Amino acid sequence: MQQFWEDTCEVTDTSSGKKIVAEILDFRENNVLTCSVNRQVKIVMRYNNSSKSYSGKVGAMEFTSKGPNAVIRNSR
Repeated sequence: MQQFWEDTCEVTDTSSGKKIVAEILDFRENNVLTCSVNRQVKIVMRYNNSSKSYSGKVGAMEFTSKGPNAVIRNSR
């Protein structure tokens, strides 16, 4: 079996609580998540081990995400 990651993830704006779907540009599990919102804003988020989530800032806005969902496929 092989493990892959989805190419999108849910990102939450911590000040307003709004949730958005972002495209993943780079993902390293338990390290860094880089994603693009509407192909206009790039967010780099670092993993926070205590909260088990990724967080990052763009300007004055702070975002959090649990990261992409794993997809497991049987290989033949």
